[in-house]
Amino acid sequence: TWMGRARAILARGIELDLEIAACRKLVEPGCVYQGERPPSALELIRSRSVPLGRVVVVNVGYNDLASDYPEGLDRVMRALEARGVERVVWVTLRAERASYAEMNAAIGRALGRWPQLVVADWSAASAGREEIPHGGLVGAVVFPPDQAEAAAAHGAGGAAHPAAAGRALRAALDPDE
Repeated sequence: TWMGRARAILARGIELDLEIAACRKLVEPGCVYQGERPPSALELIRSRSVPLGRVVVVNVGYNDLASDYPEGLDRVMRALEARGVERVVWVTLRAERASYAEMNAAIGRALGRWPQLVVADWSAASAGREEIPHGGLVGAVVFPPDQAEAAAAHGAGGAAHPAAAGRALRAALDPDE
């Protein structure tokens, strides 16, 4: 499957932890999908007993309310900061709905509050590409210990089309590239 190949590519030469779940939300428990309710990104970050690593990629929001997103983003950022994460790559949502565009704007505004935050513009990378699902695999929190390159190689939350997503992440990590 594409997911197995994507995982193999992402894990080359690094220790990589993909925490992917459908229906994940930032702060509130996720919606039930196939009989399971995933923990929120915040709960996942707080509950981990092992270090998260220097770089974390967050691709969560398709199941959140736009009105709650800015506060949720800040709560997740505070939790990551408390866990010693040095860089957070936040993947924008594919702006197919006004609420997703609103959340993307909140992500952009957060750059002024969080110097360790960079944005991977999945919305721009996937625009006009109907063959790409709206968010690839949504609800991902990626913990690549000590490897910023893992974030660049990973693609947006394990997205089905890692080339476009990988370019968005590489641009976020190294805007001069």
